[in-house]
Amino acid sequence: MGRWFLRRGLGAMVADTAYHSTATVRAAPALVLLFLVVMFWVVPSLTATPAVSVAIVLVVVLLTWVGGNLGRGRRPFAAIERVGWPERVAFVVVPVLAVLLSPHETEVFEGFVATATENRLLNASGIAMIQILVLAVVVFVVNTGMVSVATYLSREVTRSFLATSAALARTLPLLLGVVFFFFFTAEMWQSIGRLDSLAYTGVIVGFVVMSLLFLSSRDHLDVAALSTFATRDEIDAALEHGPFRGGACTPTPARCPLDPVQERSLRLVAAMSRLVVAGVIALAVLAFFLVFAIATTNVEAIKTWSQADPDVIARWSTSRHAYAFTWEQVRVSGFLAAFSGFYYAVVSATDPSLREGVQDTAEDTVREACAARLEALARTRAASAGSVT
Repeated sequence: MGRWFLRRGLGAMVADTAYHSTATVRAAPALVLLFLVVMFWVVPSLTATPAVSVAIVLVVVLLTWVGGNLGRGRRPFAAIERVGWPERVAFVVVPVLAVLLSPHETEVFEGFVATATENRLLNASGIAMIQILVLAVVVFVVNTGMVSVATYLSREVTRSFLATSAALARTLPLLLGVVFFFFFTAEMWQSIGRLDSLAYTGVIVGFVVMSLLFLSSRDHLDVAALSTFATRDEIDAALEHGPFRGGACTPTPARCPLDPVQERSLRLVAAMSRLVVAGVIALAVLAFFLVFAIATTNVEAIKTWSQADPDVIARWSTSRHAYAFTWEQVRVSGFLAAFSGFYYAVVSATDPSLREGVQDTAEDTVREACAARLEALARTRAASAGSVT
């Protein structure tokens, strides 16, 4: 049952229930795999004699595995099922110890001589920093459910493409009427068209972040109303596509108890669900402008607008026209697409007519999650009462 919440990035919603799976358990497989990769690949590559290093690593890994299990009262070669503080310390310290024990040799870097001891300490320090960073990233990803959200959004993207195709014909002309003439301004090609990759990525990410912050604000999602159920029929309707279909145990009326972390996770998933719809619109705009740019602009026109030679990806010609596909066209089209997605996200939140025909599952997702949490709490209490009696 807990997997239903995890697949939607809502792992926090099963807190205080019998279906709760802690982050220490969910992070264990990834951290064990990363630990073995570092020990058997990275550590030997840093040493003077990899074969000797592999032998040392093998002994260290076996001692760590057996010692950790015995320290927790488990069988010596039992699988690592959770990652507590002892395992986290071992994740960082054991690779460092393996590097320190492995043989090193003196090396010369452009006239600078590094002794074996200096190389050993330098490599050990590097491994320690890498392990600390990897551990922090994995724990953060597991705690926030980013992998689950990504999986959920991949399904939302497919669903949105199928559900919004009929609405694109009505929505796209409205958006194109706003941004179409920007395409023919020289300033657009001189600024956006000539941005380097890092700056351009920052601009696009900025639009995405602003859209996400706007959509996740309290004004656009009434969590209190969505988490309240007045009748049994409302609970049953919300549970119809969830993990507890049929035979709800939750007494009504009921309101799902949510702490700040759970409310934030609901708002984030709802905002990202709506952001996916805006992303589908943006991709349609991108496809339009890429085709339009190739059909209407050539190297000479782009050079005139941008005041620089374009970066050509491919070019071809017919008896009547010379065509070119350039990075400038990609950047300008991508910027107009990102702006269109941002504009749609902002305007559609206040103008329901713009959302007509576009499937928006944000409120349904929140409603289903709250109903499922209420049912999980009710069944947990019922199981506890039964075990006591």
